[in-house]
Amino acid sequence: MKMQNPMKNYSHFIRGRGRLGSTIVNGLEKLGVPVVNDPEQADVIWFCVPEKVLKSEAEKLVSTLSTGKSIVHTSGLLPSEAIRIRPDIQVASLHPAYSFAAPLPVMPENILWTFEGDAQMQDLLSPLVNAWNGKWVEIAANAKIPYHIACVLMGNLVDVPVTAAERICRQFGLPFSDMAESLLIPHMTDYPAGEVLEKTTGPAARGDFKTVERETEWLHQNLPEYEEVYKLLSSLIQKESI
Repeated sequence: MKMQNPMKNYSHFIRGRGRLGSTIVNGLEKLGVPVVNDPEQADVIWFCVPEKVLKSEAEKLVSTLSTGKSIVHTSGLLPSEAIRIRPDIQVASLHPAYSFAAPLPVMPENILWTFEGDAQMQDLLSPLVNAWNGKWVEIAANAKIPYHIACVLMGNLVDVPVTAAERICRQFGLPFSDMAESLLIPHMTDYPAGEVLEKTTGPAARGDFKTVERETEWLHQNLPEYEEVYKLLSSLIQKESI
């Protein structure tokens, strides 16, 4: 006898169907989980909206709902308390540590999902993450801001120096993809936590100030918008290497 999938017993409503929200809709539907267009008909309500409007969106919607709903937001920055509009509703924050550049037809695998919120919400959300072949971790509410800073540094701000490298490679006909495969990917994946800077090489790490100055001057003349980035990163590496 085929066992029923308990996830299909709960219907979901998604407010904010942008890049992440649309991917969640697609991911739920791929699992056969019902997605509804009326929040009153939903058991679980998702808020996939920017942080600046999260509380106001939750207040407008949740204040009119009947009891027994569960609500979850996908902000990496804000705690679940940001959407605790009523005491009778369970709340959670579930954030994917992944950059969604566009809506995806399926949920990518091996994403780290960070959970913070009411204990009862774990039983509701963790089966979804498991079904998406994701990685589940629980964090405390006071860890949300530092967690999101780490996400921004790894997932967004790192794009700035990588983009500079790509522009240089394109300008001088250098093999960017091959260089990234040899330098960037192993650097990020092969070293245990806490050892990334210990394994860092290059002029800043070895105290070769003349090379740093020479390359900074080249950027000043050719790519001035990246000069300060290079100087700042080199300075931080030098401080860590002392």
